[in-house]
Amino acid sequence: GDRRLSDSEYTKVTASQSPIIFRSIGYDHGAGNIIAIQAFMHILDYSSEDRFFEKINSYLIEAKKKGLLRENTFVVFPEHIGTALVLLGEKNEVYAANTVSSAFSKIAIGDLISYLKTSFLNPNKSSGEVIFKMKASNMKKVYVDTFGKLSRLYGVTILAGSILLPEPEIEESQNDIILKNGS
Repeated sequence: GDRRLSDSEYTKVTASQSPIIFRSIGYDHGAGNIIAIQAFMHILDYSSEDRFFEKINSYLIEAKKKGLLRENTFVVFPEHIGTALVLLGEKNEVYAANTVSSAFSKIAIGDLISYLKTSFLNPNKSSGEVIFKMKASNMKKVYVDTFGKLSRLYGVTILAGSILLPEPEIEESQNDIILKNGS
């Protein structure tokens, strides 16, 4: 079946989220501040673009409530915050998988035509690499859209953390990430 994760299933998981803890180091001299966020992400937070945005936004909402977001604020998210976007739009069985290889097998079977096409165009690549290539465009879109929107919404500079993408390059004239066909 093509049953996606329902809102009620997602709400059950996220209702038990731990409170956000803030620690301040140094003194406020009015010259700017850095907020480093160690985000607690649940696998289901990567199930849709809206859920990913809302989870990342929840940290900035709390920082704003504490008065920590100003125009000279620099917000830093952790490495690989975007890598699990490879799970976007998958079926429940993918999120319930016990291992990464099991989840990837379910992703491949769930979109077999795209998987076979991408595999054919990328010979000698592991199944994981094929799946990341297959989903890279959508992953990049959600990653760029989410952090760009949050930066504009709060008027802060955001270092978005990292994401695995095939041979990404920054296209400065378009202010975008360009994907290539490499590793």
